[in-house]
Amino acid sequence: MIDGTNRVLLLLFGLVLAAAGGLGLALNQGLLDDVDQPRSIYADVRDELVADPDLWFAVILGASVVVMVLALVWASRQFTSRPGPPHLSTVVLHADRRGRTTLEPAGLAQAIAGDIGTVDGVRKARVRIVAMGREPSMHVRLDVHRAVDPDALLRRLEPALDRAAESLGVDAVEARVRIDFAGRDTARVV
Repeated sequence: MIDGTNRVLLLLFGLVLAAAGGLGLALNQGLLDDVDQPRSIYADVRDELVADPDLWFAVILGASVVVMVLALVWASRQFTSRPGPPHLSTVVLHADRRGRTTLEPAGLAQAIAGDIGTVDGVRKARVRIVAMGREPSMHVRLDVHRAVDPDALLRRLEPALDRAAESLGVDAVEARVRIDFAGRDTARVV
């Protein structure tokens, strides 16, 4: 969308510059008889616009505000963007003439994290949905107690992942699980 917006704005800017250039050439060649000669136009502009300091203060202030807003938008997009897919779409679970049932990726991630957080040995669970649709995928990060057996923990996670797949209406979800053990500096990705 941003590429399309940039192209449209550049096209409009180019058309305005081309029209101004064409008008200047036409005036210089004397093709427009109804318009004063360029020297008189420039003299009028100089006398009316250039000599008015209040106008230039407003122009500079307005341009500064536009540049500041554009810079803030750009900076916010730089700091809030994440690697991976830029946007996950809402999944429509059911639609009929009375309405439709939708599922937002953020809500699904919170529900799965809450479900996984109830598994024995898990202190904290964080889930990020990375793909939706026919082959959903997620990254799961678990903070667990030191004495937890990773293989047993993964077996206990399966029912929660099955419930997530069922809520999406698919057979299975792909999950990349990162296990962080309490009191250890290393993590194990399984």
